[in-house]
Amino acid sequence: MVNTGSLDLIIGPKKIKVPFHIFYVDDVFISAKPGKTFFIPISKGGLGLRSFVALNEATNLNLGWDLFNLEEPWVVLLRIRVLRKNKTIKHHTFSSIWSSVKNETLLISVNSSWILGNGESIRFWYDNWCGAPLILDMENQVVVVDLRVSSFIIDHKWDFSSNNHDILDSLQVIIRNYHISFDLRGDKRFGSILFRASSC
Repeated sequence: MVNTGSLDLIIGPKKIKVPFHIFYVDDVFISAKPGKTFFIPISKGGLGLRSFVALNEATNLNLGWDLFNLEEPWVVLLRIRVLRKNKTIKHHTFSSIWSSVKNETLLISVNSSWILGNGESIRFWYDNWCGAPLILDMENQVVVVDLRVSSFIIDHKWDFSSNNHDILDSLQVIIRNYHISFDLRGDKRFGSILFRASSC
């Protein structure tokens, strides 16, 4: 049990009051002096633990990445509950995983991009598959139909003629320079989130 500031003592075996700086893990007591001793290297007399805050943030970030990328049943179920039109919900839902992960979704989306596959998962205007989201390059940022990138790919080539949507010539030039893979499997998201070693 890690002290969150709300508990000063915990009840141990035989109703003994145990100070909060003692951990009870798998029937073993771990005791240390309160304060920074937890995080001092073992060679210097500490426990050699990393910051629990940093470890928690890293774990939440990893779970958030899984939310956007894995296809395991628990991830698919959570996505169904918390994503609406590729945006996260704003209201509360009863999920301990989502409660931890929701604060990391912005960091993940800002620091990740798409590798174009078949274009069926990527929103043409709103996802950052071609640098910044293309909606940002629109002059008036008018409301546009939420299309998939796959709507503009025909026979492994970009085709803007079949859609009734006006796409600026300058945007067409940018998009035409974007390589279409000949292996049209699913799209992949990749990340560029870097952490300093000192933060862990």
